[in-house]
Amino acid sequence: MAVKSLFNGVKPTTTAETTLYTAGSTANGMRVVKFVASNDTSAAATYTVRIYSASGTPDHIQPVTVVNRYKVHVPPSLSGVVIPANGRLTVQVNPANSISFTGAGES
Repeated sequence: MAVKSLFNGVKPTTTAETTLYTAGSTANGMRVVKFVASNDTSAAATYTVRIYSASGTPDHIQPVTVVNRYKVHVPPSLSGVVIPANGRLTVQVNPANSISFTGAGES
């Protein structure tokens, strides 16, 4: 299994929930091997991660996390989590344009 970039430096421009990655239809889905949230602003910001099944039900929720100004956060609870086939990984940030996300996975 090869590790591939799922998203790189994506910074949501809204506080609404934003889809960063949608898994393909392969039976195994996509296993998250890396997830990094980086706040490059001068104020603290928050984010929440949700992983949905193909039916739209949240399978995994990374609760609201604060990332202090000019800091990086690597949530240990996301490593190894599987985005199911046709499922998606979303984030919600506050404020908008505050946190950028990088992630990698393997199927």
